[in-house]
Amino acid sequence: MKKLSKLSKKIVFMFLLVTVLVSAAMGFTIYRIVYSDALSLTEKRLVRICTHVSTLLDPADLDRWLSSDSDGDYQDARVYLQAMSASFDLPYMFVYRPVPDGSGGIKDEVEFIFDINNGKDDRSRVMSLGEHLTGVQEIEYLREVVSTGKYQVTENLTSRTKGKMVFAFYPVTDGEGKVCAIIGAGSTKDRTRGEVIREIIGLLAIYCAFMAAFVIILLAFMRRNVTKPVNLLSERMNNFVSDYNEMSYIPVTEIKTKDEIQQMAEAYNKMSESIIKYTNDIMRDTAEKEHMKADLDVARSIRSATSAELTFPAFPERRDFELYASLKNTVFHSCSFCNYILSDEDHLYIAIGESVGNSLPAMLMSMLASTNIKCLAKMGYPPYRIAAETNDQLCAFEHTDNSLNVSILIAEIELSTGELRYVNAGMPPLMIKRPGERYEPEKPVMQFDLGEMRRVSFEQEQMTLSQGSTLIFTSYGVSEMRSSENERFTVERLTDEINQIASEKYSLSDMTDELEKRLDSFRGGSENERDTTIVGFRYFG
Repeated sequence: MKKLSKLSKKIVFMFLLVTVLVSAAMGFTIYRIVYSDALSLTEKRLVRICTHVSTLLDPADLDRWLSSDSDGDYQDARVYLQAMSASFDLPYMFVYRPVPDGSGGIKDEVEFIFDINNGKDDRSRVMSLGEHLTGVQEIEYLREVVSTGKYQVTENLTSRTKGKMVFAFYPVTDGEGKVCAIIGAGSTKDRTRGEVIREIIGLLAIYCAFMAAFVIILLAFMRRNVTKPVNLLSERMNNFVSDYNEMSYIPVTEIKTKDEIQQMAEAYNKMSESIIKYTNDIMRDTAEKEHMKADLDVARSIRSATSAELTFPAFPERRDFELYASLKNTVFHSCSFCNYILSDEDHLYIAIGESVGNSLPAMLMSMLASTNIKCLAKMGYPPYRIAAETNDQLCAFEHTDNSLNVSILIAEIELSTGELRYVNAGMPPLMIKRPGERYEPEKPVMQFDLGEMRRVSFEQEQMTLSQGSTLIFTSYGVSEMRSSENERFTVERLTDEINQIASEKYSLSDMTDELEKRLDSFRGGSENERDTTIVGFRYFG
């Protein structure tokens, strides 16, 4: 119960983190796009304002306005420009004319006709351009307007008090096309940025509200269809493991999810019935023959509950991979399992594992590990996390018997890219063959078996499969098999045998059948000490 409560919190945290990250990414992207568009619109607006102002200014009136203190037309024009400046929130709006230098050029000075934001009538005021704003950029724009007769727009003209500005300088020409005055209008970039940020905040608020509703619905769905059923199943299994000597169990009939979780619940019910039947048979029958028969019956029941159904081709509709598995000799101790789970269209999980004990608790630990792996793989967890969660689940049962530990190898293949991620916790090395190369065993990192210690971090290996790459998974019953002369088969011999078989046969089913024959021949008349499980996977891309 405690573990699944933590799982729910992790799911909530994951969705909140995704929401925050997506919101930040969306906000930044929208800001960059909208801010650029807003600056462009600001420039166009300033040009339109200057164009409109130019229609109000008659070049013939400029000299008269500068020389007359009581010109009514000038005052009307000033009031109108003040209204425009206030309406469009323009910190700078002025009309000045360049001061000629007597040689056909202009000085770095201007004579003001209007300076709207100054708050007073400054007609005929002469000012150095460097005094009005800052720097020499304004001088260059002024000269460009005077020389070309065309307006200029800039985004980074700096004001002493307003910071970075967007400015438009627009010419007023006389009948001969000569520039007789220049209209200036400026807006701060902070104003544009503030408008954009307010707009983005509104959009993100709507998005976050939508995501919050979506997360609430999704979490409710997951609680009903995943967390709550798994919680119930785990609780019943924990109770059964803790009190299996009582020879009773509460069947799981409440789960009606119509998916793999319901299948696991049904498998648990069948397994529990099989174990109880097995134990009762042992208690009733003391004869060795009857004891062995009951042992084999329970082994077959547990194997069917813990392993994938071996019908091939496994996924006949798929053409991007081939999968074959053999559990020919897993009836001896019945503590091995092999599962393959297609969590979605692009992710295939392959799990192979075993517990070494020859007892009911060992069988049950193997079943519990298999059940957890199936559930977590269906939820799309990476192999390292599946191993960690399953390890903590097995460690919940206090025991000192090392035979109850479970060795596993969990692999996740991203079918669209060939990306392979796997964790090997105590199993033989994974055999891999790339196109044009031999089968070679990977060198696994030494890691704990599941159930040995709580809160262990498992290291995850990663590689990319190319088209035609083949993987062979085996249990220890293969590499640790002994002949009648007590000779061990070994990983090295397994590598040579597989490469020899691969040179003669291509299909995974033929290769696996041939390897089984060679294992039987090697063992001879000796007893098979451990289960032999073989899984082959070929990636086509």
